[in-house]
Amino acid sequence: LNRTASVVFVGLALRLAQPQRAAAAFSAALALAPDDQSAIAQRGLALDLAGETEAARAWLGEARFIRVLHPSIPSPFATSAQFNNQLAQDIREHSRLRFEPVGLAAKGGYLTEDLLADRTPAITGFERSLRAAIEATIATLPHDPGHPFLRAIPRHGYTLNLWATRVAAQGVIDTHIHEESWLSGAYYVELPPTLGQGDDCAGWLEFGLPHRNLPAPPAHTLRRFQPEVGKLLVFPSYLYHRT
Repeated sequence: LNRTASVVFVGLALRLAQPQRAAAAFSAALALAPDDQSAIAQRGLALDLAGETEAARAWLGEARFIRVLHPSIPSPFATSAQFNNQLAQDIREHSRLRFEPVGLAAKGGYLTEDLLADRTPAITGFERSLRAAIEATIATLPHDPGHPFLRAIPRHGYTLNLWATRVAAQGVIDTHIHEESWLSGAYYVELPPTLGQGDDCAGWLEFGLPHRNLPAPPAHTLRRFQPEVGKLLVFPSYLYHRT
């Protein structure tokens, strides 16, 4: 099997309700492309659907690798509120802000392209704080050649791709993963006062629900995080996530 045929076969097995067959097929797919984020994600789903919950949790590693961080306030800003207010303003005025760019996950929202295209003090300060948080996180991770996330830790530098999203009421960021990345994250700059609270999880960040053409895992395996201004969540890029 080549890489494409392997991944298509696994997806077909999942849709035909053959999760054990799908999970077994990933040995071929991932041997050909160990960093295929879609294949990693779907293997975890297959294990879940086959009733191998503990194996799925160990493979995906949500409890180990989803980190809640609070990056430092960059200079020249004196307070978190001052920094985030200015960053929000810079995003609203960003030169590359576009409504619902084709092919991306935002529905009812605006996205910038490269956030760093506009080199304001708040944006460049955010880049410095974000890099420091990423590097501190990487320093805590052990190398494990048997795990798809830990085997690929970048020890000699990395490329940072930043963009910003503004989502209106009733807008969503639909289910997706980041195919070409290793580590992903979401930082909250500004939030509406009516954001879901308690049992109402509207606007929260949810992990674990795959694309609509794949079967859903057991509901108890989904993980949700309430957004807060100044909070940064980092996680493996193969984890399905949405608002």
